[in-house]
Amino acid sequence: MTNPRKRLLPWGIGKAIDKIQKVDERGLLYYMDYKADYYKLEKYAMMIADAKPGCSTFYTKNKEGDSLFGRNYDFNHYRFNKRSENPEDITSLILLVRTDNPKAKYKTLGVIDGFWLDNAKGTYFEGVPSDGKTDMTRLAMAPFVIMDGFNEAGLAVSIMHLPCENEWNEVDYREPDSLDEKEKEIAIIYDEKGKVPERLDIKVKNNALCINTADHKTWKANKNFAVNQNEPGKASILHPILMRRMLDYCASTDEAIEMAKSYNLRSPLPDNDYHIMIADKSGKSVIIEWVNNKMNIIETVHGTNYYLSRDDHYGYGMDRDEVVSEGLKEKPKMTEKEVMDLLEKVSQNPFKKQYVGFTQWSSVYNLDKSTMKLAIFLDYEKQYEYKI
Repeated sequence: MTNPRKRLLPWGIGKAIDKIQKVDERGLLYYMDYKADYYKLEKYAMMIADAKPGCSTFYTKNKEGDSLFGRNYDFNHYRFNKRSENPEDITSLILLVRTDNPKAKYKTLGVIDGFWLDNAKGTYFEGVPSDGKTDMTRLAMAPFVIMDGFNEAGLAVSIMHLPCENEWNEVDYREPDSLDEKEKEIAIIYDEKGKVPERLDIKVKNNALCINTADHKTWKANKNFAVNQNEPGKASILHPILMRRMLDYCASTDEAIEMAKSYNLRSPLPDNDYHIMIADKSGKSVIIEWVNNKMNIIETVHGTNYYLSRDDHYGYGMDRDEVVSEGLKEKPKMTEKEVMDLLEKVSQNPFKKQYVGFTQWSSVYNLDKSTMKLAIFLDYEKQYEYKI
């Protein structure tokens, strides 16, 4: 690595950044071997805004009895956040991070969306960690931006985005032409008398304006924090940081559940919610989600982006979940290749009229053999194999 680090870091952390390895020719995938105590930086990780991925996750076994955990991570990223209609402009910074933290119980291997380390400016994308000029200090927080991963004890975790409901407050009327570019980008315009904004529209952004030109009315979206627990005696934690702690300290799904109970969960932003899928090599698989600040545990072997513990199952991705469910019924025991084939079936490409973002990676974990296979950017012909 020749990239600079403009801030001093604790011993060992800087070394992990300096030895990061470029894996693919394009520079979408990098490998990082992190042997230092990153918990020294956890308070800074609490300030990192999180992702809104559309994802698919499932658990199964192969004929030999090995536990397999499959995951798609779907999101559209663009250089410097400049959105485009050109599929070639979609970018990413996928970090495969192996950790051996001296303060943790277990070694881990997980996939990080490095774009979110500077999501406000969108400066961390393909090729950047080896361009020779970009400050790589923020990579020190990489273990806390984990999207999926597993540990040597055979525990796997994956995070999936959930939408938040919209609270609409009427404000002074605005003409559509009066909106600035940022307001126009997320605004909703109606021209039908009596039409009001929808509470369950999953595409609405926080602070978006809804304008009905026929009624001369305007509303502003206020998305409350989906999760903001405040039970006395418990520390607050964000979803991906909880996942990091689960991998570092838990050997089973039951242990991970007990850990989740010991914290107050908080959403990083008002228009974000998530649930976490957890599985272990014993075969116990659950999804944890928080509704009305209450933690709910659902025993299941698959999930996407809708609530399992709400009666209305608010969210999206039911079509992908149905394909996964049928696939698991058709083949109750799968090879790792068949797991990857099923992930390919539910992969996403917005330029082919699919709703959710581009599939940045598909990962298959063998929890018994401590191995993983990774396919990136819909290229299932070339797969990368790793072992903890």
